[in-house]
Parts: sequence; structure tokens; C-alpha cells
Amino acid sequence: METLIRWQLRDKFIPPIDFIPLAEKTGLIVPLGDWILLNACNKAAALIEQGYKDIVVAINISPQQFNHPSFYDTVVGVLEKTQVPAENIELEITEGVIMYNETDTIAMLQKLKDSGVKLSIDDFGTGYSSLSYLKQFPIDKLKIDQSFIRQIELNKDDKAIVSTVIELGNNLGLTLIAEGVEELSHMEILSDLGC
Repeated sequence: METLIRWQLRDKFIPPIDFIPLAEKTGLIVPLGDWILLNACNKAAALIEQGYKDIVVAINISPQQFNHPSFYDTVVGVLEKTQVPAENIELEITEGVIMYNETDTIAMLQKLKDSGVKLSIDDFGTGYSSLSYLKQFPIDKLKIDQSFIRQIELNKDDKAIVSTVIELGNNLGLTLIAEGVEELSHMEILSDLGC
């Protein structure tokens, strides 16, 4: 399952597209991200306690949060505090994380991987896609962006891109998730392609 955040203000919801950029601009994304991490791990621990031992909870990590000097310590501290096994947590990063400092990113991803958490690249194909980082980074999963899925049954270019990403991911031993599957036809096409 994936952690999603919503902001309720009085009787209406403010969509993430409105408040996340503001949180990033003001620097509040780091404490907000830490709060989300803690709450997601608490929820995961509660579900595990209820018998869902194999559950994996995915948590989106912003580039600012990932690059914060205390990020690794925060992750390890939250895992210890909540007593959730690391293998039940998946940290999702976007390709934007990679653009800052490839050497430091590889080192951080390896430390996180060594701690036992799962790692995935969210919205794959929409940012700074580089095939070189797929072999360098210790990731477990690629999440194919929904912009390639919406018209997959009608757009041959979208289907070709998705097919190529699926084949690449399968050849690298990665788990693949296609985001934005809303029609049975989407699911059937993706299943036929090996996703």
C-alpha cells in the first residue's frame, strides 16, 4: 500500500498539488515528510500486529527530505521507535533526487538498502531518466508513471515505451508497478506485457 497525504481545512480538502509545492518552497517539506514517515510506520506496525506480516507500506520521499543531513538517522530512528521491520517499509524517490549529487545519492541509497528498507523509483520516465543509474542504484522497484498508462490502448508510442520499460525492469530483476490503471483494458494490456 502507498501512503497518501491529504489536508483537510474545515469542510474541504486541499489537494497535495496545492500544498506540497508550498511546503517544498518554504522548507516545511522536511518536518512534514518526517511526520508522514512516523505516522506511516506507526500504521504499518499496527497492521503487522493485526497479522498482516507481509504488508509493505510505500512512503514518498521528497528530494529535500532525502538530501537533508539527518535523513538516514531519521529513517533508522523511526524504524526503531515504531518497531516496524525495515522490510515492511518502501521508500519511494523520484528521479529528481538523483540530479543533485549522484555520488552521495548512491551512497545514501546503499545505506538505506543495507538498513533493510525497500527502495523504488516513482514516476519513472518523466524526469531525468538515465539507464546508468538503474544499474548503479540499489533499487527494488520501478513505478511507471500514469501519463504513459492513460492512453495505452490508443497510443502506440505510450504502449511501446511501457513495453520497453517493462522488459528492461524484468531483465534487471526489478518489480514493476504501473500507476493510474483505471480500466480493465489497461490491466489486460499491462498483464500481457509482463507487468
